[in-house]
Amino acid sequence: MIWGKLAEETCRMNLVEDDPCLCAVTYLDGEYKEENVEMMAWKTVKGSYPDTEHVKFQTGYRNHGYDNKMTIVQTIVTTVTMIK
Repeated sequence: MIWGKLAEETCRMNLVEDDPCLCAVTYLDGEYKEENVEMMAWKTVKGSYPDTEHVKFQTGYRNHGYDNKMTIVQTIVTTVTMIK
């Protein structure tokens, strides 16, 4: 559901994935829950894009490691509460 919401709201934006593209889901509740779980899906992309109703773009920096160059990276963040 959470990845579907992210894809639904960004599918027409022609997002350019970062290299490498990092993706994950972070659980925000701080403890195990079986119901009403709040989570955040994120993915790194290149470029600037407008926020949508459920998707926010955050600017950050990433060190590539092999050349110590810092790259500006946009991270797509969408937060959804999963209700069981």
